[in-house]
Amino acid sequence: MTVAHLPTHAPAISAPLPLLNKQQLAKRMGVSVRTIENLVHSGEFPGGVRIGRCVYWTERVVVTWQRQLFAAQENWQP
Repeated sequence: MTVAHLPTHAPAISAPLPLLNKQQLAKRMGVSVRTIENLVHSGEFPGGVRIGRCVYWTERVVVTWQRQLFAAQENWQP
């Protein structure tokens, strides 16, 4: 009989990313749900991921988009 050797430590599992549905995203960004839909349709904002009947975005996507959007403003020098 052979004994299987198991790893002494469990693999690292990253924490799940916080998800925002369309209504939460609109509130987080201070715009209407329709504006979110228009931004996604025009390609100005990344589309969400559909899970069941809902569409979700991660907080990381929102922060990345905001950084890109405001990069010129943050780097502005008179």
